[in-house]
Amino acid sequence: MTTTNEQAAERLERLAEHAVVAAATIAYVATAARTVQGGDSGELAAIGTAGGVAHPPGYPLYVLWLRATAWIPASSPTHRTALATAILGALALAMLQRACRSWGASRAASALASAMVASSPLMWRLSTETEVFALNALLALALVSLASPDPPPRKSEALRVLGLGLVAGLGLANHHTIVLLAPLGVPAAVSGLRRAPERTRTAVLGVVALLAGLLPYGYLVYVSRVTPLDRGCIWGDPRDLSGLLHHFLRADYGTARLAVSDASPEPTGQLLLLGETLLESGVAFLLLIGLATAAATLLRRRPWPRLLAGLIASFVLAGPLLVARFNLAPRGLHALVVARFHLLPLVLGAVLGAMAVTRIIERLGVRARVVVVGFIPFAMLMRGLWSHDAVAEGHRPTTETWLWNVARILPERSILLVRGDDTMGALLYGQCALGLREDVDVLTPPLLLTEAYARRASARIGFELERGVIPPGGAEPTLRSAKLLEQLLATGRPVFLSDWFAKGLEESAPSYPVGPLIRVVPSWKEVPPPDRLLELNAQLYETLELESPPPFADSWAGARFKDYARPWHVLAKAFERTGTGEEQTAERCRRRAYALTPRKRWGAH
Repeated sequence: MTTTNEQAAERLERLAEHAVVAAATIAYVATAARTVQGGDSGELAAIGTAGGVAHPPGYPLYVLWLRATAWIPASSPTHRTALATAILGALALAMLQRACRSWGASRAASALASAMVASSPLMWRLSTETEVFALNALLALALVSLASPDPPPRKSEALRVLGLGLVAGLGLANHHTIVLLAPLGVPAAVSGLRRAPERTRTAVLGVVALLAGLLPYGYLVYVSRVTPLDRGCIWGDPRDLSGLLHHFLRADYGTARLAVSDASPEPTGQLLLLGETLLESGVAFLLLIGLATAAATLLRRRPWPRLLAGLIASFVLAGPLLVARFNLAPRGLHALVVARFHLLPLVLGAVLGAMAVTRIIERLGVRARVVVVGFIPFAMLMRGLWSHDAVAEGHRPTTETWLWNVARILPERSILLVRGDDTMGALLYGQCALGLREDVDVLTPPLLLTEAYARRASARIGFELERGVIPPGGAEPTLRSAKLLEQLLATGRPVFLSDWFAKGLEESAPSYPVGPLIRVVPSWKEVPPPDRLLELNAQLYETLELESPPPFADSWAGARFKDYARPWHVLAKAFERTGTGEEQTAERCRRRAYALTPRKRWGAH
């Protein structure tokens, strides 16, 4: 009878595992973003559609995956790349289950862990947008599975070492954070070499496999060589080994830095943000169970697998130690940037939690396995409904609507200066993937401090652009913003900004608002009076597409939507300065600005 119950429980657990992956796949495909989003998604969707080189380190494996899946039917290029990412997210969940079982977790525990991860807002969002992190999780979990403490037969050790090398290489060809699994992968490879019948041959195969995994970087060399200097979506200059190494090491950012920023790290805030991510996914609960189980095991002096220390060390490196070094504030838009890096510790923590849950289930017997399996559909449904709302809010079409509005506003052969990943990526997507307003030259001024970008931007404009100066004492280079604007205005072409990219320009550069953009002109005499600007913007806003209600302020959509409120704030101040008789007009402009201001979330500061 017991055997029959165990067999029935085994079948139920297997069904639960398959059901979790199937449900997540359906949800991810159904909710894949149909419009370009903020962050890196616009840039990656453009390059995944038209080819090119992404920002350092280039993410060639992910780009090649997007290029290889160009056959997927979709409503838009960004929808196609999001669907390709959804496939990676589903595969990552299946690999998570495999990794859990390879480390001794039961099917019930692996189904529970994968259900928690699958229905978390972070995993859902990163599996339905054009981002590299779902593929990073898939490769990291493949490495965890290969490095399991239960060694294969001696005949298979060479294949294990080869697999570890290949996955490590592919991981480096996608995202550098795979190196944080070295405390797990290196001991597993060394153990495999010691047990392999032919150590030298196995070591050579492992190195060859590692190098083979790095081959996607050859795509960066190829595409940068065949693309003309004034064309294409090319970041950097990886045409030779030196340029490729520069790109691979992220030298323009600083290899160990997340972003070009003078801000100091905030370890406490970053750790709290990581804890929030783990809590809302439910993995923190599994980790607490794991800590309690580990303590009980140590008290009973029962040994844990030797490689477990490597898995725990990898979790600590990829989680608390990594995020504590981030030089971006754990608030607002920056919180969205750093939260993407939480996916790796999230899936590693799920493996650790599944192992601990298994030990508890084993003590409670077959009924506990059935209870856990029965709890999964309810938990996944309830959490999924909550996460879906968050994902849907994050997938608002605001960024793409902004793109089309800007395309309608800009005169022919305009020069548009932008700052920020979302604006730069959206415009790159519009030009490279949609063929939208290719007559417009888009520049990102801060990037002019890098030689490769300055060379390509100068080739597009037709003359050498002003870059910057290096202050005495070895300080960071600074951009000559005013000189750059002077150069561009001298061409006679219309010059616009998406926002003020340098301090002091707003007061010194003659300018006026045109919808979500800022027009810069050679002299203050060319700035229209307030009543003319009011008429111009009132007529323009009748043609723009605007969402209602406005998005939340701490989102990519909110960052773009605030551009629509800016003209009315400027006009309100202008009418206030004109003196008596314009107070009512200023108040009307102010009310219109408030109506277009992004919303604050409940409880936000």
